[in-house]
Amino acid sequence: MKLLVLAAAAVAALAVMTTVSAAPTPSAMTFEEFKDKYNKVYESAEEEARRAAIFQESLDFIEKHNAEAAAGMHTYLVGVNEFADLTREEFRQHHVTRLPFDDDKRDPVTATLHLDEHAVHAADSNGDSSGIDWRKRGAVTPVRNQGQCGNPAIFAAVEAVEGMHAISSGNLVELSTQQVIDCSGTPGCSGGSLVSFFKYIARNGGLDSAADYPTSGAGGQCNKAKEARHVAKVGGYSVVPPRNETKLAAAVFKMPVAVAIEADTPSFQMYTSGVYSGPCGTQLDHAVLVVGYTDEYWIVKNSWGASWGDQGYIMMKRGVGAAGICGITLDAMYPTATNATVATLHL
Repeated sequence: MKLLVLAAAAVAALAVMTTVSAAPTPSAMTFEEFKDKYNKVYESAEEEARRAAIFQESLDFIEKHNAEAAAGMHTYLVGVNEFADLTREEFRQHHVTRLPFDDDKRDPVTATLHLDEHAVHAADSNGDSSGIDWRKRGAVTPVRNQGQCGNPAIFAAVEAVEGMHAISSGNLVELSTQQVIDCSGTPGCSGGSLVSFFKYIARNGGLDSAADYPTSGAGGQCNKAKEARHVAKVGGYSVVPPRNETKLAAAVFKMPVAVAIEADTPSFQMYTSGVYSGPCGTQLDHAVLVVGYTDEYWIVKNSWGASWGDQGYIMMKRGVGAAGICGITLDAMYPTATNATVATLHL
């Protein structure tokens, strides 16, 4: 029996290695091709030369990593994307942000209000342990590109509401991120935690559609009339118990869940395919949407456009300690349609 188990494990490992090593190397691109593909225009010859040097450093990293993947050292590939001409510091400045952790959501009052272990996590006993993919069930909108908006938590929170609304109503609607930027009373693209955006959405009672309250490219004055149009109604939010992959999977079985992760590493920045296994830590600086899972990985929707990663998604390894891969279990939450006592929260 032991021999059969070992043989099966070896076959599975070989399958992963073969998949990664057989994939085409996504780094075979010249700087000129890169500029053409991503419409890169630089202010001067000196700036272009500097960007070319950074691009070459990215190529060196990509080729080294993918050679190691072909040798069975990694379960994922990296490749050229629109960030290949950015230094790590520049990438951090524009595409990730150190997310503030709001202890208020963990205090006894809010924990009792927002977390109903029996109702919220019923999937612990009733869920499908083999996984779920909400994309296949019509509950996930197309991948967004946050562009120069430096706070991905806005996108993750809004997309979690989109998922809840689609599941409860059968109607998938893109909701307004601009409303949250303009009306939430937070720094918007410049700052704010996941919970601060969920609190705003719950306090407001929901969100307008993106079609009615479209993206303007910058923060502006709140349109109160449109803010009051609740295309998707929200009454509260629930916090997933941290450091527990089983609880996170149970929540995702119910609906897509917004989570915070650490994403400022070159391997995450350049990810293209496969099951991401790090390296990364737990200094939470990015927010994404978990839209499904298998026994082996989380299915994660990013907000860096469909040209990043695997058509805008990344598969992140499960079973990586209590905190999860890149801290994925540490700060996770999702909206609820109704919450009779939400008004007592002093939101």
